[in-house]
Amino acid sequence: MVKGGQNLPADVIQVIDQLERHCLAPDGSLVSKSAYYDLQLAREEMSRERLRYLEAMAIYCEAIAMVEEYQQAVSVANLGGIRDLQGLYPQLGLKNSPQDMADYHLALSREIDVRLKSKCDKLADAFIDDIDSSSGSQSSSSRLPERVKLITEEIEREEAALREDLYSADRKFAEYYNVLEQILGVLIKLVKDLKLQHQHKYDELQKTWLCKRCETMNAKLRVLEHVLLLETYTQESIPALHKIRKYLLEATEEASAAYNKAVTRLREYQGVDPHFDTIARQYHEIVKKLENMQWTIHQVEMDLKRLPDHAST
Repeated sequence: MVKGGQNLPADVIQVIDQLERHCLAPDGSLVSKSAYYDLQLAREEMSRERLRYLEAMAIYCEAIAMVEEYQQAVSVANLGGIRDLQGLYPQLGLKNSPQDMADYHLALSREIDVRLKSKCDKLADAFIDDIDSSSGSQSSSSRLPERVKLITEEIEREEAALREDLYSADRKFAEYYNVLEQILGVLIKLVKDLKLQHQHKYDELQKTWLCKRCETMNAKLRVLEHVLLLETYTQESIPALHKIRKYLLEATEEASAAYNKAVTRLREYQGVDPHFDTIARQYHEIVKKLENMQWTIHQVEMDLKRLPDHAST
């Protein structure tokens, strides 16, 4: 800054030098030293926080991967492919008691640490291979197919092992299914030969007994019917029954005639006025209100008649 201003007075140049030496940042950014140091501290804190975040994210991703592998192993075990699940994944054995939770967490942390170290070693080997390969492009190009071949062979071996586990699970399932079919056949035979035979005989006896009981009840009802007819139609009661029948027929005819007359009159009224039903309903309501009012007036009159008697007493 001072070199850029050679034509400035000496006092100004000296002041600028003093400012740069005592107040401004040493990187020439024209920022105060306090702000510069605060910025440096903030950057260091940010880098530490970023490092902690990346460590936590790596541990979280590794834990998720362990859980996914364990769930996959559980699904394979349920199909019958793997029996010793705790032997394969002892670090995820969820049979610990609450008081052993600290040991359980310690075992998990150790397993995650081992897995992360293994991945770090692989990355370091890859970077070392890249550094070694930078010495000669020909050697790197020659080793790349070998690495790809090794990785491909490892993946193929894993696929073959998984396929073998699947085939084993299918075979065991087929064996279990055949055994279950045989057991079911034996049970069906036992049920048909023994239990169902006795049940069929019992059902036949029960059916026969119920049929006989129904026939008996029917005969009893017939007897009761004949007894009722015998006691009802006697020489003394027959003339009275004839009179009652005649009276009922006449009453029925009168009621039918009255009903037909009312229906005819109603139809005539409806033919005169289509709103006859509404008018009749309103008339009925008005009549009821008038009856209520008359009853109220009657009660008031009775109360007024009692008033002189009370006044005299």
